[in-house]
Amino acid sequence: MSGKENLIRRARQITARDRMIKLMSLQEPELHKSLEKLFSEIHKDATVIVTHSPQELGADLVVITKNEIRESIASIVVCMGHLRGETGQQIERILSQIKQCIDIPREISTRVDSAVTSEVWLVQVGEISPNAKKRLLYQVKQEYKGSLAILDIEWLVDRFTRYYPEVFLGGEVLAFIEQRIQQLESMHTLSKKRKISTCLNGMLSPIFLQAEYQSN
Repeated sequence: MSGKENLIRRARQITARDRMIKLMSLQEPELHKSLEKLFSEIHKDATVIVTHSPQELGADLVVITKNEIRESIASIVVCMGHLRGETGQQIERILSQIKQCIDIPREISTRVDSAVTSEVWLVQVGEISPNAKKRLLYQVKQEYKGSLAILDIEWLVDRFTRYYPEVFLGGEVLAFIEQRIQQLESMHTLSKKRKISTCLNGMLSPIFLQAEYQSN
């Protein structure tokens, strides 16, 4: 079993609810860095940029993918906490961010010119009610003429477990890395000793043979 498979196995030993609670307990900067790592693992050839700042223009991260024909830019809006139908002000704030993503071209370090968002991904780090989801999808499609994908907490728990289980394991990962380092250092030391022993045997063998010849 590889190191990554072992980490996935350990993460799956944690209940889904506890993994959900772990994700919801992350502070915003740590969450953004974890999402950057997650999307980089899922989309190996993509460029993932954390844009969260006063000049973010609605997006907390962007994911840039390219093929031979076109470039696609997904703007990611991160919402922390539960989102239900009665949380009208929170929904309005999210819709405002999504609208900025769609309407305003953004500067990206990988491009000389400004870039237009192809689609918006709402990362919902918490539960989202069916009514809230329906309202968001309808308003983005009908009023903003944009494309919205909602990545809810169940999606996040599943994808983090499969692609970046380290987020759930914390100190256990550090202990695992330290153990691997010690194993590698031990292997290196043993290999080095064997090389020295082989070298010494090669140097001493002619001497022993000459001594044996002279004694005879």
